[in-house]
Amino acid sequence: MPLKRKLVCIGNSKAVVIPHDYLEYYQKQGKTIKEVGLEINKKIIILPIFEEIEAEAPTNDINIVEKQINSIVKRGGL
Repeated sequence: MPLKRKLVCIGNSKAVVIPHDYLEYYQKQGKTIKEVGLEINKKIIILPIFEEIEAEAPTNDINIVEKQINSIVKRGGL
């Protein structure tokens, strides 16, 4: 189920606030989100971009998202 968030005004721009608990979850996994990527194709999907990616991490949902983000970035999609 998607998390519904309001847009907030910052100067002439709009922003989405990410809940602290989400960021804290990744920190407990040993990862720090340094920025986010936006995948825009009829939907806006916000994806985390991590500071360090572990080379031999076990495959799970977080690693799958990381691989997708890296693939998008390499194609120049962000």
